[in-house]
Amino acid sequence: MTDLLGRELTAQEAELAELYERLKTLLGEDLPPCAQAGVRAALVALWNVVNDLALDHEHLSDLGA
Repeated sequence: MTDLLGRELTAQEAELAELYERLKTLLGEDLPPCAQAGVRAALVALWNVVNDLALDHEHLSDLGA
């Protein structure tokens, strides 16, 4: 797996990217309001990391966050 610049991801970067994808999946599920808010907050926090490391780039508004 590579980042947006074509570099191979470290094990830690790959794990962060996987967590980010898992949170995006959870955000699309029918969750209780408190869980939905928590997932959204976690996704926003992890988006900052994923974006800064150039692992992925997308607008949070496209995700509903």
